Amino acid sequence: MMKLTIRTLENHEIPFDLLYLADPSEEAVADYLRRGSCTGAFLSGEIVGEYVLLPTRPFTAALVNVAVRERDWRRGIGRALVLHAVETASAAGVTPLEPRSIIPIHRCDRPSLITSW
Repeated sequence: MMKLTIRTLENHEIPFDLLYLADPSEEAVADYLRRGSCTGAFLSGEIVGEYVLLPTRPFTAALVNVAVRERDWRRGIGRALVLHAVETASAAGVTPLEPRSIIPIHRCDRPSLITSW
């Protein structure tokens, strides 16, 4: 059974390779890292996934980047990251979390869509 740890990342820990999997635009990634917070998922001390939560207006935030290392796909890590983002936003008084309607999930062998939280 895997023991997944999820926590906010320090600037020196930010996994740019993962961020660019979800969004190849260096300009966009730099912008939302400047304005949002990056959270990482760890297995055995190694970062295997991340998400960025970006405030969009008072009491509202968007989940703008979610990525999991390819070798760790289909293990529930992406789902755990999205649920953690929702819980984190809710605990901070952010309701609702903006899903940006439909978010395509790229870079996987079976593309899918997240349509609701």
